Amino acid sequence: MKKIFLTLVLMMILSSGAGVSAVRADLPNDPQDPPPAQDGGGPTAGNDGGGNTQGVNTSIPNPFNFGNSLPEFIKAVVEKVLLPLAGVVAVIAFIWSGFLFVTAQGDPTKLETAKRALLYTVIGTAILLGAVVLTNVITGTIDSLRSTP
Repeated sequence: MKKIFLTLVLMMILSSGAGVSAVRADLPNDPQDPPPAQDGGGPTAGNDGGGNTQGVNTSIPNPFNFGNSLPEFIKAVVEKVLLPLAGVVAVIAFIWSGFLFVTAQGDPTKLETAKRALLYTVIGTAILLGAVVLTNVITGTIDSLRSTP
């Protein structure tokens, strides 16, 4: 049973990651970008072909839109990827615990296993929610201390 459960969880994690790794190549044009050169090929506008790119403005936009610093990126990944994923895993664990209770059919050893699974699920969910609350309290305290003169 444990092997089946772990295999299902691993498959869900891997399949959810597959959707995240898809690349989209048809990004919309920025209205402030100049139109592409219509000179039939060769060197582009502002480029003489010899490496001289005077007058050409190039920039690489941040594809993540999570901010420009590592702490902002980590916070965004935790809030937008890890917490929702952990919530889904917690719901699946509660469903699995209920399934264990239903399939126990009065067998004391199976009931003990189901009770233990439910207990560990509740403890794990409490730790997850406690970590979120503690993080928000600490962040709020630090922000309030920074804003006071």
